[in-house]
Amino acid sequence: MQERRITKSLKQIGEEQARTQMVSGALWIAKSDVVSESFQIECKTKEKASKSIAVKKEWLDKIDEEAFENGKLPALVISFGTRTDYFVLRDRDFLALYEELIELRKAVKE
Repeated sequence: MQERRITKSLKQIGEEQARTQMVSGALWIAKSDVVSESFQIECKTKEKASKSIAVKKEWLDKIDEEAFENGKLPALVISFGTRTDYFVLRDRDFLALYEELIELRKAVKE
């Protein structure tokens, strides 16, 4: 369900090619859980509502490598067993997205 939520959200923001990977990215030809034009995403969620989730560095390393191979931005999306998803981004990717947002806001004002 989390993967479908993420895919739907990406499509709503213009990532029309967003799709959930077959068997949650377990195939060597279809890595990661969700992919779009811009993002390579690994999804992790708790089965039941929880106050915490352990984030493993190996998840981040895996998605970084897969995104690099495909020229996309890596993201880890976690959920605490609720319908709210949190995106974990590398600092440089977050800052690059923020800078692009500022430039777009300036262009809209002009």
